[in-house]
Amino acid sequence: MAPAYGPAGTAGFAFYDGLWVPLLRDGQSAEEAAAGTEGLLDEAQTLEAAQRLLRGEVAVLDGVLSSDALKEIREELRLLASAGGLQPNPKVQAGNVEIRTDQVCYLRDPSSFTPVEMEGVFRPPLGGPRLRRCHRALRATGAQLEKGFARAATPRKLIVTDWSQLAQYVDGSGFYKWHTDGLDAKSLGFGPRAWYLWLQLGALRRRSVTGILYLNEEDWPSSGGGALRCKAPAAGLPSDRDGAVEVLPKGGRLVLFNSQQVEHEAKTNGGRHTAGALGLDGAGLWQITGCTGVVLLQVGICSCQGRPMLISMNVTEELNFNADAVLDGRDQGYLNTASASLQFSAVTIPWKPKVMILRQLIAALLVILPVDARGLFSKYTKVLPFKECTCNCCIREPRRFSELPPDGKGSNFKCALAPSSDPNYSALQCNDQCTVVNDPIFFRSSTLSTDRFCFYHCVPTSGGSASAVVAAAKNQDQRALENGGSLLDAACVSVPEDKLAQAISPDGNGQDAYLVA
Repeated sequence: MAPAYGPAGTAGFAFYDGLWVPLLRDGQSAEEAAAGTEGLLDEAQTLEAAQRLLRGEVAVLDGVLSSDALKEIREELRLLASAGGLQPNPKVQAGNVEIRTDQVCYLRDPSSFTPVEMEGVFRPPLGGPRLRRCHRALRATGAQLEKGFARAATPRKLIVTDWSQLAQYVDGSGFYKWHTDGLDAKSLGFGPRAWYLWLQLGALRRRSVTGILYLNEEDWPSSGGGALRCKAPAAGLPSDRDGAVEVLPKGGRLVLFNSQQVEHEAKTNGGRHTAGALGLDGAGLWQITGCTGVVLLQVGICSCQGRPMLISMNVTEELNFNADAVLDGRDQGYLNTASASLQFSAVTIPWKPKVMILRQLIAALLVILPVDARGLFSKYTKVLPFKECTCNCCIREPRRFSELPPDGKGSNFKCALAPSSDPNYSALQCNDQCTVVNDPIFFRSSTLSTDRFCFYHCVPTSGGSASAVVAAAKNQDQRALENGGSLLDAACVSVPEDKLAQAISPDGNGQDAYLVA
């Protein structure tokens, strides 16, 4: 549990977490973000996109990436996926699979595209040179839209954050329910809690335009699934009886729409697909051996009536809120089932943004301070309901075939959560979810699947029987009376401190080091 900071501290934390980090600290002007980079759109496409956005339509722009570029990007994504670069999204990690089911990977330039040295060992980068160029080109979309809005006589300024996200929907089960990517401030209501949320969700409520760039095959069939459905008109696409249009995740296709107004969903996919997103929306990984793969880049931008706008690229920070009743399903407006995307989001920031934000913070404090000396909430600003993660709840198990060390070196065992029938499960009050705080491996998370913690954070011990079945069989042997028999469970221990770097990945999702105690 996190202690209350008092009224001023609570509002200050909300300002820092919801506005300063995602919008001001990591932000660049659109011009700076596009420096030295050629954008995705030509002049005609730029003007068309701006005009359609101003009319509240969905802009669908094909051919923004060449066939050769798409092929090279998909090859780099195969390598990224095989190295375990994609992990369950934060909602799935917290046990919520009702809203979205994608796997994600967060990218920053240059850290995600250069080798990482940890204790003298160099780890390969998450992304390759072609994915890096794509990441940069997507961020340059903000500057292109600025020009398009100016030509359409509606000038707007944008600020782009520095991260992007790849996401994956697994074939046959990937989805993202109907949602909008922005947040109407009126839905927050009134009172101290509403002021807190108004500050803490500052990045989300300022989002204006979402953009998705698909990186899949250009001839993606309608039978492949993974379509993006939007409740808004789109040129050349028919609407169904609900007023929704379906946009297939064809490679090289950029889709732009209003984040606040356009409700959309990602349909269940027939195959896998991969997408890349700046600021990051859902993306998927296509089948390495198949032909059904969707890849996309997604961007989000906020309109601001001639004022500077901020494109929010920091998904992790924007997800740190607890307004479940108000915001369920609206955390980032992520994308297609069966597609990979790279997304960035832009938010409205008035002229002299930092001064204006400070004025908003002071206004919030004036309302909150008289309420109660104890703070917004009686005792806590956040409750962590699950027990702290521990390797005591994990047992050794044989690895699946797909989990075996690729070079034959390392352990053929892994750590996994003990079954609920295990005596230690109830004795230690184990659960399928647990809590980590300031964890060196999962530094972006607070609530995890215990199985995931066991796999990346714990090391199987050596010796003993190969499995519980073998141990049980040995216990039936006559010699068990003499030697005491075999333990059904083989213990797991935490990753040794001197080997901890081998289990850390740059995106905070952990990596399999095939260690053994």
